[in-house]
Amino acid sequence: MKKINLGLQIYSVREAFIDDPVGTLKRIATMGYEGVELNFGALEEDFQVYKNALDEYNLSCFGAVVSWHYLQPDTLSDTLKGLTALGTNNFIIGSVNPSLILSEPDYPKKAVDYMNTLYESLSKEGFHIGYHNHAFDFESRYDGKSLYEYIIENTPDNFMMVLDTGNAQAGGGNPLELVRKFPNRTPIMHLKGYSSTQQLLSPVWDSDTDWETLIDEALNVGGARILDIEFGTRGDYEPFERAEQSLNWLKNKLNNIKNS
Repeated sequence: MKKINLGLQIYSVREAFIDDPVGTLKRIATMGYEGVELNFGALEEDFQVYKNALDEYNLSCFGAVVSWHYLQPDTLSDTLKGLTALGTNNFIIGSVNPSLILSEPDYPKKAVDYMNTLYESLSKEGFHIGYHNHAFDFESRYDGKSLYEYIIENTPDNFMMVLDTGNAQAGGGNPLELVRKFPNRTPIMHLKGYSSTQQLLSPVWDSDTDWETLIDEALNVGGARILDIEFGTRGDYEPFERAEQSLNWLKNKLNNIKNS
């Protein structure tokens, strides 16, 4: 089995990260995570503070989720400088504009055309670009399919399908079917819990998901090399405790897959 990098999407511990980013990164490293995925819009302008902390605690920045606002012509240059300062070349589009999906019938095509323009230019600069799904990407339909499938079908093979498993299930999508339908498109996967009873509050270990099959196929069919734990819906749990439990769960799953 090739090296699999285990990360935490920083949104999982967002409150602590906003209050004390350096201390939060230290706690994440202490748990045994190898890196984090950051949310670009939540960062202050002094990116060197984050990079210094990442280096000090031997954490990689596996990528950054970038909202639509930060990839426009008047903001893109600063965004690329920020990602470079953080030490990552994984540029993950966080979402399209949901209000325009509802108000402009041709907006999905326009959005995908712009993603392809970004892909052409960013690839030349050494960036890997992809799209992260929310539930509405499966609830929304365009050209006879889900918005997410439309995006992946109409972008180049090296455009990353950054699949958020829980969000997909919440919107009626099937993560395993997507991995099989789009082989070698999932270098980064977000492992997020979902169940019919707890919905997105569900931890990964109590989800309506055949995780061993999904992870195995994500690695061997989807080409996943970064697995990021993520949870966002707040409930009666402590975020750092859930992050550590989720990492231990994931390590056990990978060990089971390796020995099967």
